[in-house]
Amino acid sequence: CTPTGAKRLAILFPNFKNISALSLNLKHCDDVLVSTLVEAITHKTTVKILCLKEVDLTGTAALVLGHSLSRMFALEVLIVNGKNNDLGLSQMQALFGRFSRELPLRELELSCFLVEKSGLRFLHESFRFFPRLQVLRLDQLGMDSEDVCHLIAGANFPELHQLHFSKNSLGHGITSIKEHIVGFPRLMQLGLYGAGCLDEDISCINETVKKVRPMFNVCTMPGVIRLW
Repeated sequence: CTPTGAKRLAILFPNFKNISALSLNLKHCDDVLVSTLVEAITHKTTVKILCLKEVDLTGTAALVLGHSLSRMFALEVLIVNGKNNDLGLSQMQALFGRFSRELPLRELELSCFLVEKSGLRFLHESFRFFPRLQVLRLDQLGMDSEDVCHLIAGANFPELHQLHFSKNSLGHGITSIKEHIVGFPRLMQLGLYGAGCLDEDISCINETVKKVRPMFNVCTMPGVIRLW
């Protein structure tokens, strides 16, 4: 989406009454333009699928998006893909700090950001608003294995099928994740592509979880399986 195209879209969106799915690449849009466009998009309460790619989520844009998300009660899929830019506590609070009720969110992806540990802790606290998640994809967020384990410890995801932490520097410590994911009764796939895990680490996780969930598998190959 070019800056000119984004401005045009922001003007046109109010004319579309029943938008249910929207995917935009905002690589070439600055913070002001992202904020304007996001505000025009997300006042639509009919949106079920929202995908924002290569977006700069600075303070203003994060506030606008977070304010709108808290009112998007039909939203089922949210994908926010950055440009390996910082995503600190203030942005995470802006994004997920306005919820007062559960959302019917089935798929959440937050990827290609450098997330501070304080931001991860706030994300963990926000999980309670998404109890119906079936897919959680947190790829390339600069996390280590300790971050990942703390993030999902105690999380309640009774419907979660897929959990992805690809392209994070996880290493051998990721074997500790098995203690947490056995508590997700429907989990079938753990994505660890490009996460620096050894074959023995993968085998350890597989063997432990398969004892309670025989169809479970750790995926170390690239690829995305969408619910939509």
